[in-house]
Amino acid sequence: MNKSRLNSIQMMTLISAGTLGVDILILPRKLVLLSGQDAWISIILGGLLTLVYGTFAYILATQYPDKDFPEIFIHIGDKLFGRLLLVLLSAYVLFYLALSTKIFVQALLVFLLDKTPIFILMLLMNLVAAYAVYKGLEVIGRVVDILFPLTLFTVFFIILMALPQAKPINLKPILYDNTNNILKSILPTTQWFTGIGLILYFFKQTSRSKKSYPWFLAGVSIPILCYLALTITIIMVFGVKETNILTYPTLTLVKVVHFPINFLERLESFAAVFWIGIVFNSSALFYYASVRNIMVLFAIPEKHKNIVIWSHIPALMLISQRFKNVWEALDSFPHIRIMHSVIMLGFVPLFVGYTFLKNRRRKPGESNN
Repeated sequence: MNKSRLNSIQMMTLISAGTLGVDILILPRKLVLLSGQDAWISIILGGLLTLVYGTFAYILATQYPDKDFPEIFIHIGDKLFGRLLLVLLSAYVLFYLALSTKIFVQALLVFLLDKTPIFILMLLMNLVAAYAVYKGLEVIGRVVDILFPLTLFTVFFIILMALPQAKPINLKPILYDNTNNILKSILPTTQWFTGIGLILYFFKQTSRSKKSYPWFLAGVSIPILCYLALTITIIMVFGVKETNILTYPTLTLVKVVHFPINFLERLESFAAVFWIGIVFNSSALFYYASVRNIMVLFAIPEKHKNIVIWSHIPALMLISQRFKNVWEALDSFPHIRIMHSVIMLGFVPLFVGYTFLKNRRRKPGESNN
């Protein structure tokens, strides 16, 4: 039995932090490309579907309270099929981590550190995330507890300061000859809430209570509300046509803010500093998930964990170097997210159903484990 290290409230902050990563910089543009001025409706519908499959993930975690996600794969699928599934999961997490770091570093080059070699920035980001994982999930949880309030403050401060430039007319016409696009964008929208599945990695190290599920729902809902508020604001400020051509609409939004204090006249650079903390939270959590995947996949003993942690750095650097620029990385993101849909909308509900049927047939006194 694993000793509980995280409390139920940290379940909320970890889920939210894992979801509010680099996606918050690029999501509004992607959704506007899919459903135009009605992108905010896509977020509402996609968010509701996310709450559903997130609940399945939570149920699966409670069914195997002493196992994390890769261990559940092996337990249900046995050594052969389970490891084949785990290869898919491992590839998804590893590539998502490498691509998200690449995209964020490119944003830093544009808005903050334009003369710093991209290789150095990538290396530093990976080193910091690796060190956090080396110190353990409890330390990651404490860091997230510190940075998470700053994350929410940054998001809503930007929205509040940008409202004077907002034009509500840019949200019109609502639902005009656009229903099919909205429906088609629901599934792609859910793919952006990548951090929801992280509950399956740290639930076994969380103290459980009757309030655990409400905290989990809060952790899922906070990113949905942040994305919704940001997307509505960006559409109102820039309109559909201009949003479509912005690589990082969230950081560009900061440029329109007229701040009265002179030393903050380049507010986008100031905001980019805060976004480093936001992306670090997500990177550290996905780094932890990737390490767990590899260790279980190859049955690596706990005493060799540090080797797995530090060997991730060259692997991540090699993957990121395959993409010459941010556009190649952005174009590859949708392909990676298909694996997210397969896992979260396919295998997780299937595993829940399988376990439920297995429990009904189980003799009294037998255990899932």
